[in-house]
Formats: sequence, structure tokens, C-alpha cells
Amino acid sequence: GPGEKVGLKKFDVILRVNDQPVRASLEFRSVLKKAVASGHVALDVIRKGEAQTLEVKGEALEAFKKTK
Repeated sequence: GPGEKVGLKKFDVILRVNDQPVRASLEFRSVLKKAVASGHVALDVIRKGEAQTLEVKGEALEAFKKTK
């Protein structure tokens, strides 16, 4: 799915989308929708205890645009 295309892995914890904190899955969808509309998406995640930022571009951004 779209998450795999940007490098998200099982058990990643998404903290922020474009520097906006995300606390719940419903909030994530709303924040993500606004970010996708802007044409730039950066996901701040925790993976295995380490902070990472995933930049969403190209084909992955298009896949996010198709999610509801």
C-alpha cells in the first residue's frame, strides 16, 4: 500500500506529518490529507526506538492522494 512505498514498516510509530503532531489514527488521516494537498509530505516516525523522517515524493505521493 501507500505506506510501504514511502518506507513505512510494521510497528513504525508516526509522530508528526509536516511538523504537525499526530495523536490518533483519525487525526492522522485529516493531517495527511492536508499535507498531500500541499504537495509535500514529511513523516516523522519512531522505528525501533530511533527517530527518522520519511519524505514522500513522486509515485508514493500519488499513492497517498488516492487513499480515502
